[in-house]
Amino acid sequence: MFWDIALAIGIGLSQLGLTLYGVLVSVKRHHRRIATVIGLVGLAGIVLTAIATIRSGQAQQELREGLTTIKKNTEQPPQITVNIPQSAPPMVIVNPPSMPKHRSAGFLQLPNNPTFVNADLAVGSPLSVNIGLANKGTEPVHEASRFFGAMMKSVADPKLTDKQVRAEFLGDALKSQRETTKGKGQTFDVPPGAMVWNTLTLGPLQQEHIDGILRGTTRLYVYAWARWKDGEGDFEQCLWLQAPTSASIANERQVWHLCEQ
Repeated sequence: MFWDIALAIGIGLSQLGLTLYGVLVSVKRHHRRIATVIGLVGLAGIVLTAIATIRSGQAQQELREGLTTIKKNTEQPPQITVNIPQSAPPMVIVNPPSMPKHRSAGFLQLPNNPTFVNADLAVGSPLSVNIGLANKGTEPVHEASRFFGAMMKSVADPKLTDKQVRAEFLGDALKSQRETTKGKGQTFDVPPGAMVWNTLTLGPLQQEHIDGILRGTTRLYVYAWARWKDGEGDFEQCLWLQAPTSASIANERQVWHLCEQ
């Protein structure tokens, strides 16, 4: 900084000397106006040089103080303290394994095909069929409900007719189940090996019914449905009778087929 001030003073003295020389020359030659101008310009230069020197000194002083502060701050690194809150221990939730639902070892199914009460298909006589469900399992079946149905249906499209008949039977079975749930029907228990029977009656038969059954254009459908407590699912079976060879149905073996699903 010393040499900066000395240099500024030297510049100022040079300007002063140059100004005085110019003024003296102008005065000797009787150019007073020029001498005045030279004097004022020289004085302004000297003043500006002095101001610049002072401001430069102040700037250097501020810079020196800033460097001193930086040096002090870097001599000792700052201490950083991080407060980590103590975390709560993790919560461990143990869900006990769910107990498997008990499934009954008892179940209902058709033990054999439906059998006719009538010996013959006769005009004016009803057509009666026996059908039953048996418990084929090793445990009793509890709180069972069942539905049996039978109908004669003209067949144009066998597969479509099967599906329509089965859907109608299933709707009636579920309606009956809802009535049982409301307390309007009764449930029952079936021990292993025991059976539950029902007789379904249609008719009285007309000649067109008999002719249709013998030709196969009219089908006799029989349906069984059941539900019981802790069962794997509902039991359902829809059957139709293959056209017999004669009206004496008791004298021949009936052939039953499953309905199309």
